[in-house]
Amino acid sequence: MNDRVLLHVEGSWRGEWALALAALLQQHLEANITFLTGTASAPQLDMILQRAKARWGLSWEGLPRVAHPGTAEEVILTEARSHPYDLILLAPAGRRGLSLLLHGSRVGRVVTEASASVLVARAPLRAIRHILVTIAGNPHSEDDLAATIRFARAFRAHTTVLHVLSSMPLTFAGLPEREPALAEFLASDEVVARQMRDTHKTLAAEELAADLKVRVGLVMEEIAGEIAWRGYDLLVIGAHFPVGPRGDLTENLASRLIRRSPICTLVVRPSLR
Repeated sequence: MNDRVLLHVEGSWRGEWALALAALLQQHLEANITFLTGTASAPQLDMILQRAKARWGLSWEGLPRVAHPGTAEEVILTEARSHPYDLILLAPAGRRGLSLLLHGSRVGRVVTEASASVLVARAPLRAIRHILVTIAGNPHSEDDLAATIRFARAFRAHTTVLHVLSSMPLTFAGLPEREPALAEFLASDEVVARQMRDTHKTLAAEELAADLKVRVGLVMEEIAGEIAWRGYDLLVIGAHFPVGPRGDLTENLASRLIRRSPICTLVVRPSLR
């Protein structure tokens, strides 16, 4: 099944990130793209798309296009509420300081209010070779893993499945060294361990490279450390990324992770299969 992708087009240098990623989706996922822009920018749309075809290979002739008045996030949410899409593709606004305080986060608002999965473009990619998916061992993680497997198949990408333990479970606390304890955890009957093993088995059956990784520490720092340590092209997380018992803390950490990720980030909702 081809994904229905809503692509927000803008003429900024960050907008080029989204156009480059759209070309990859078109080539590997056979995405059905709808081009979206604000009414003020609509007259420049043809020029932007012509440049994207020459630079990134994005095909645009004959594909649907829509325009709405308002800010980028208002335009995106207006269209997303009017028609069903599987995926919304956009670039971050890059707001900092007072601008972020006054206007909020574009990415954060779209992820929070849209019912579709959201793909945030962070750099002009030519390929997706290595995917990092972070899971928490709950039903939402099944959706995150299903989306990851689809992308891994489409791009023949290496996949790393990461789980962050905020502390070592008591079951393994008595083990003398951390590495044996983590290996023991991965072999355990914990839900997240079973999810990780099942994903590895699925990908290995299709001769797709995959590895499983457990880190111990604070979620934000451990995910950031993993991204910095190894060159990933795509981060996959859930729209509701549970990291603790308090709902407000959970949502704040999820929002921060989405905004601060330095690489392209797919925020999964169950509709993306």
